[in-house]
Amino acid sequence: MPAERSVLFLDDEAYRTRLYRQRLEESGWAVELCSNTVEAQELLDDDSGRVFQAAVVDLQMGRPADMDDHAWEQFGHLPGLWWLAGKAARFEIQKTAVAILTNKAPGEIRELVKERVVISRPALYIGLYRKIDVNARQFPDELAKLPNCQPGTLVEFRP
Repeated sequence: MPAERSVLFLDDEAYRTRLYRQRLEESGWAVELCSNTVEAQELLDDDSGRVFQAAVVDLQMGRPADMDDHAWEQFGHLPGLWWLAGKAARFEIQKTAVAILTNKAPGEIRELVKERVVISRPALYIGLYRKIDVNARQFPDELAKLPNCQPGTLVEFRP
């Protein structure tokens, strides 16, 4: 199946990204993998003019060197959320659907995600997915549904 859609996949866990990449590509997505925020930033900053229809962001990664102590505390020790908050304007303009992956229960981070990303970017399509609840096989379908949801709301995947 030819790739019709592109996704930026930011996750530092190689085993997960390989499996998700395979499933996404089988479903027609062109996948760009990044294992840290620096790689993701370089990808967005290249001169290709590339637009991603989706971004998948793992919230819990190693702390980037350019994330100061204040940001570390402000974003709940979640570098993926810090990076996403900085890129939300670009994703909103490009109508990029954003899927957040986390090991935390949605109730633990829901308000932080709303406060740091959703409220400031009301046209953003954003979903929250707990890693143990969504598997790689069903994820492409869940990701494809995201742009059909109400912008400016936080969609939570329920198994």
